[in-house]
Amino acid sequence: MRDIIMLLLFAIVIAAAVDPFATKMENKGVPRIVGLVIVYLLFFLGITGFFWVLVPPLAIELTDFTANFPVYANGLVEVLSRYGITPDNPAFSTLPNYIDKLTENLTQLVPTITGVFTDVVGRGFQIITVFLASFYLALQRDGEEKFLRMLSPETEDPYIVDLWKRAQKKIGQWLQGQVVLAVLIGVATYMGLTVIGVKYALILSIIAGMLEIVPIVGPIATAIIAMVVAFFQAPAKSVLVGLFFLILQQLEGNILVPLIFRKVLGLHPVIVIFALLIGLRLGGVGGMLLAVPMAAVLTELFGDFSSGKIKV
Repeated sequence: MRDIIMLLLFAIVIAAAVDPFATKMENKGVPRIVGLVIVYLLFFLGITGFFWVLVPPLAIELTDFTANFPVYANGLVEVLSRYGITPDNPAFSTLPNYIDKLTENLTQLVPTITGVFTDVVGRGFQIITVFLASFYLALQRDGEEKFLRMLSPETEDPYIVDLWKRAQKKIGQWLQGQVVLAVLIGVATYMGLTVIGVKYALILSIIAGMLEIVPIVGPIATAIIAMVVAFFQAPAKSVLVGLFFLILQQLEGNILVPLIFRKVLGLHPVIVIFALLIGLRLGGVGGMLLAVPMAAVLTELFGDFSSGKIKV
């Protein structure tokens, strides 16, 4: 039952995301069904192109990193030894075990990624169902609203529709802004690390883009990971990487975020973080993907409670 509900929610969210584009094209004289087909084709072509271009070099970098990880681990041991953390130190005694386990996990990483793609193909029926459902919901103007009217009590129809419109606007603005920001940060990270000469720049740039969804914590985690990787290549590079991310975060915080999200009636970063954690706990990766849209709806709902717009 939980899987069915999640698939339904995914369909509604996807329909809400593509609806504005289809409506704009319809207003310009393009039949709605043609506009939707164009939007979905562009989406699938973009996803296919992304994997076609990035997966081969990404797999090469992961394989290389896995092969060289013992070298980096030994470098860590040498650095710790300089600061008095030697084999006689209790903190040192458990380190080899952790290194062995981590090396084993990294060795399994590439097959795991392949397994993820296999799992996606295996769930092809569910994916097709979600996109077909979202297509039919978006096929009619305000299709999601009509569907919600079917599920809600007649007396609550006006409020449910109004709540959804407000939440839909917030979801759409947040999602569009987040995608733009993730792409910009990912590209900037790749270019910066490549100029500095840090290996695995592609992996690190993808991590940077993906972690942008987690406010505050994501960029910091990206910087730390990149600095650690750079340190084992050359300590001086680690300093340069730290300076690069410091400058990048200043540009992001003072220019990119205000510019991209200036119209977004923002979700507080703390709400986003907790929503992602709760979504991961309740529904895994799928729950994380649905967490922010659901948080947007709940934020509007709680706002109506606090303002007295609705009463229990």
